[in-house]
Amino acid sequence: MFINLFKKRQQSQNLNKLSPYILKNIDRAILVINSNLKIEYVNAGGEKLFKYTGKKLIGKKLEQLFENNPLNPSQPPLIRGGEKDSPPDKGELEGVIIDADNNKIPVTILIKKIEDGAKSPIGFILILTDMSESTKNYRALEEKTHEIELKNESLRKLQKELGIEKISIEDKIKKRADDLKEEHANLLASIDNLSLCFLMTDKYNKIILNNKAAKNIFPLLNKKKTITVTELQKSAQISFDLDIEAKKAMTEKKCINITDIQIDSKFINIFISPIILELKQSLNAIGVSIIIEDQTKQHNLELSKEDFFNIAAHELRTPLTAIYGYTALIKQIYFGNIQNEELKIIINNISVLSKKLSLSVSNFLDSSKLEQGKIELKQEPCNLFAIINESIKEMESVALWKNLYIKFDPPSSPIIINADRIRITQILNILINNSIKYTDNGGISISIEAESNFAKIIIKDTGTGISDENKKLLFRKFQRTGSNLLTRQEGTGLGLHLANLLIAKMGGTINIERTEINKGSTFSFTIPIFNN
Repeated sequence: MFINLFKKRQQSQNLNKLSPYILKNIDRAILVINSNLKIEYVNAGGEKLFKYTGKKLIGKKLEQLFENNPLNPSQPPLIRGGEKDSPPDKGELEGVIIDADNNKIPVTILIKKIEDGAKSPIGFILILTDMSESTKNYRALEEKTHEIELKNESLRKLQKELGIEKISIEDKIKKRADDLKEEHANLLASIDNLSLCFLMTDKYNKIILNNKAAKNIFPLLNKKKTITVTELQKSAQISFDLDIEAKKAMTEKKCINITDIQIDSKFINIFISPIILELKQSLNAIGVSIIIEDQTKQHNLELSKEDFFNIAAHELRTPLTAIYGYTALIKQIYFGNIQNEELKIIINNISVLSKKLSLSVSNFLDSSKLEQGKIELKQEPCNLFAIINESIKEMESVALWKNLYIKFDPPSSPIIINADRIRITQILNILINNSIKYTDNGGISISIEAESNFAKIIIKDTGTGISDENKKLLFRKFQRTGSNLLTRQEGTGLGLHLANLLIAKMGGTINIERTEINKGSTFSFTIPIFNN
C-alpha cells in the first residue's frame, strides 16, 4: 500500500526529495536505494537493525552492509527462482547483513523497483525482516519437537518394559507371599512346640498368640479365644501385677525379668520384652512378648540340695565340736603326763584339724543361710579389744601348729563397736585363718585405726601374697586365694565370701589394703563405732 502511495506522490521527483514521513513509522527496516546502489534513506527500523544512525548509513553502498549484495548480478543469486543475469525487480530474497558490532544477521529481503514517469529505473526499496529470532524460535521448536519425540520413544520403551516388569513383579509378589506363608507356618509351629510358655500381646494388653506350654500353665487359654493379661493374671492368682509389668515394659521400652514367682504349686521365672516397631525415625512399642520358664523341678532340686548340705553340715558340726572339746580337755589336764612325743603330736593335730574343719563347716552353713536371708544379726555395743583377744585365743593353736606368731597392737583406749559379737569373732577367725593358710614363716599382726564413725581392723601377714589376676577373684564364692588357683589349696573358698556378706550386713566394708608376692598381704574391714 505504501509503495503505491509512494509512486503517486513521487513519480516526477528525485529520490532525495522523497517525503520520509511515509516510511519512518513502519516497524520493519526500510532502505531506499538509488541506481548506484547507495542508500538514500533509512528509517528507524533500519537504524535499529544495522545499529547505525541514519547519517552513517546514508551514502553507504550495499556491499558494505551485506555479506552478499542482493542487487549485484556478479554475486551468487539470492532470489528464490530469480534470474542469475540481472538484479531482480521484485520478489523475496534471503541474505545476511553485517551490523555495527560486526555480527552477521540473517534477514529476508522484499525488493521493489522504483521508476520515474518515463518508466526509467531510479532505485529500489528494500524491506528487511530480522530472521535471527525466528530462526532461534524455529530451532527451539525443532529441538523441543525432537525432545518430545525422544520422550515419546522412551515412554513407549518404558511402557513395554513396565509390561514385562509388571509380570515379573507379580511373580515376585506371589513367590514372596508364599515364602511368608511358609515362614509364618514354621514360626507358629516352632512357638507352639517350645518347652517354655510363650505369650504375645498387642498394645492393649490383649493376648494375640500363645503356645501349648502356656495353655498348660494357664488353663483359661483353652476356654477363651480373646483374653487380656489382667484376666489371665486373675485366673492364675499370680502374686504380682503381670499386667502392670507388661505395660511398664512397653512404656519404658525395656526388658523386665522377674524370678521365683509361685503359681499354685509351681515356681516360675517371667521374662517380658517389648515388641518395638520403628516408624518415622521413632521407636513405638506395639505389644510385649512374655516367656515363662517353669522352674519347679529346679526349685525343688535346689531345696533338696540345700536340705542335704544343711543336714550334712549340722551332722558334721556336732561331732567336730565334741572332738575339738575333748582334745582341748586332754591337752589341759593330761598333756603334761604324756611321755610319748608322737602321741602329743597326734593330739595336737587332732585339735588343729578338727578346729579347721569346724570352721569350714560353719562357713558353709552360714553362707547358705545368709544367701537365703535366714540369719538375723544382733547388733549391740561390743568391746572390740575383747573380741580380738578372744579370736586370737581360738586361732593360736592353728598358728602354733605352723610355728607362726599372732600379735595384737591395741590403741591406748578401748573401742566400743555396734555389731554382732559372735559374727565379728567369726570374721576375725576367717581372716586370721586365711593368713595362716598362706603363711609359712613369720606370722600375723593385728592393729586398729579409727576412721570417722568406724573402727578399721587391719590384719597383716608375711605370707605368699596374691597376684593381680587373683585379686579380682577375692570375696567370690568358692574362690581360693593364692599364687596359683589351679594348684590344690586347702579350704572351701567360702571364707572371704562369707566375711564380705557378714560385714556388709553390719554396715561395714572389707578390702585388701596391700599385697606383694612372697612378702605378704594386708586385709582390713570396718565396723561402725557405737555412739551413745
